Amino acid sequence: MKKLDVLLLFMVSLLVFSTSKAIGQIEPEEEIRTALIIGNSRYRMGVLTNPVNDARAMATVLKQVGFDVILKTEIPNKDEMKRAIREFGRKLEKGGVGLFYYAGHGLQVDGINYLIPVEAQIYNQEEVEYECVEAGFVLAQMENARNRMNVVIMDACRDNPFARSFRSSQRGLATINAPTGTLIAYATAPGSVASDGTGKNGLYTEILLNEIQVEGQKIEETFKNVRRAVLDMSDGRQIPWESSSLVGDFYFVPLSEEIVPVSHVNAEPVQKINVAKPEMIRNNVVDAEITWKADNLGQYLFRNNRPVGDDIEMAQAGDDFLVYDKTTKRTHILRNCANLTDNQLRAAELVNLHGEIFWKRNGEGFYLFDKGIPIHNETVSDYFGDHLWVVHEKANRGYLLQDFKNTPPTDYKPATIVATRSPMMWGKISSEIFMFEDGKRLLTEANKNPVNKDILVYSSLTGNSYLLEDYSTVAEGDLRPARNLDSSTDAYWKGNRDGYWFYLKGVEVTNDTDYGESEKDLKVFYGDNSYLLKNYWNQLDNTLRAAIPLNIKPSETVQTRTQQVAEKDEEATTVKAEWKANKEYYWFYLGGQEVSNDTDWEWAANEKDMIITHKPTGKKYLFRNYMDCRDNKMRKAEEIH
Repeated sequence: MKKLDVLLLFMVSLLVFSTSKAIGQIEPEEEIRTALIIGNSRYRMGVLTNPVNDARAMATVLKQVGFDVILKTEIPNKDEMKRAIREFGRKLEKGGVGLFYYAGHGLQVDGINYLIPVEAQIYNQEEVEYECVEAGFVLAQMENARNRMNVVIMDACRDNPFARSFRSSQRGLATINAPTGTLIAYATAPGSVASDGTGKNGLYTEILLNEIQVEGQKIEETFKNVRRAVLDMSDGRQIPWESSSLVGDFYFVPLSEEIVPVSHVNAEPVQKINVAKPEMIRNNVVDAEITWKADNLGQYLFRNNRPVGDDIEMAQAGDDFLVYDKTTKRTHILRNCANLTDNQLRAAELVNLHGEIFWKRNGEGFYLFDKGIPIHNETVSDYFGDHLWVVHEKANRGYLLQDFKNTPPTDYKPATIVATRSPMMWGKISSEIFMFEDGKRLLTEANKNPVNKDILVYSSLTGNSYLLEDYSTVAEGDLRPARNLDSSTDAYWKGNRDGYWFYLKGVEVTNDTDYGESEKDLKVFYGDNSYLLKNYWNQLDNTLRAAIPLNIKPSETVQTRTQQVAEKDEEATTVKAEWKANKEYYWFYLGGQEVSNDTDWEWAANEKDMIITHKPTGKKYLFRNYMDCRDNKMRKAEEIH
């Protein structure tokens, strides 16, 4: 019986290069490039998120760099998959470079890797070879074609979906030794599993797609950069791996013969950036992705020891220069570049692999760069505790420069983009409320008052009122948009069964008001002004609402707030009267105590209601619609005066 070792292949990109020509040859011009791309997602055992997306994205990128691409997705069975691979093999017989890319499930049996069609039915490990395609079948087609070069890339991830049916299983793929003229790259180390990804593409593929498009980058550098980025983004949990015996050079995007000067310089006045001739490059900074040198004529930039093209943005930040590489989407710093003219090759400092918006202190001011373009002169800012709140009105975006006051002036930090920005923003630090209007902090110009769990704010600068919602639940240091209330009034109210609360320009003035009833509404009088609390009696839910200015004088029917409170207190002292009934009896309660035996009853004139007399007090109560309410449900008894 066979021993089974299992793993899923999230992607197996087989760019397999087999050599039949002289060792040491270089890549010929206009060489034929052929690729077969397979993406399988909709498996019987469960749908995978990324493989088809990865396959389509890879097909698009490879077409852009000169490959003749065959794209196949959701291949149902072993025969269909072999048919596609044989078609690919026949095209490879024309020579050149062949690329096989597979994204989907796979597994390993006795050191042999298999690719799984979407409709494969595997109930035990002995059935694998009859339902799946051995990866070696692809290598055999390439070997038969005898094309110039081949590379194998395996992105192994996920656990075996058939593990419960097998006697044994192991994580990871079997190691394949690279034949002469071959590069084999794994998305993670042999025996480990890789991430399937949570976005549109898997982690390894997403980074590989970007690196393939870098001009003038050897294939070995491509995978070195992929490994560096995957390690960073996975916090060291995923380590890409390569085994290589290549003897020739290969570039996905060869370097253009014409050297184009770098001209995208945006910042303080700086010298034009010049491009060095290849023979000027010194190779003593071997690990840096971007290197640079400067002389009296200007600055010179190199990517992987080759002069950069026009795909960067560069700006000055004091004595430094900040460089954004649009190809890799990374930001680099040329430290003290403005003061160096010694023609010494230096390594650029990689600020962050994935950030695009960075800042640096400049005394009490700051530099702010968006993809290498300086935007600090287009912003408005103010302190938010030790942080700095920055508004870029042109782009309608807001940024938080965290711990600004304590950041050394030599440090570059990513700016935190605030997802939702409104003209009025607010936050709190140590229970102190900070409010910003278009980037500037409001100080004494604003009145504040708590309303339920929110804070009501009135700004004298704009004449508007704002609501700082869920004040108690907002974390310190967070910035939130303030809700702009009705700009036609500066008066607001809320009410419940105990009374109303009245706010004018953000200040509660309830105790300085009088009121009078008007059908369903309430009229409130403050000084010489009056306001309408529309539909008051139907909105006693503690919700803040705008009061409508009326400008009418108080009448003789006006009650003071003190009178209103006294009436409510009197109501609270009234004994609660309730009743219930069934087909035979009624029960009567006063203050929660049953007093049915202390009552007499009689029918009301309409012969539907019942009148109850409480003999100890002589008070009468009405059981409204008694005959239709004999359902044992408790109801309010109405006192008859």
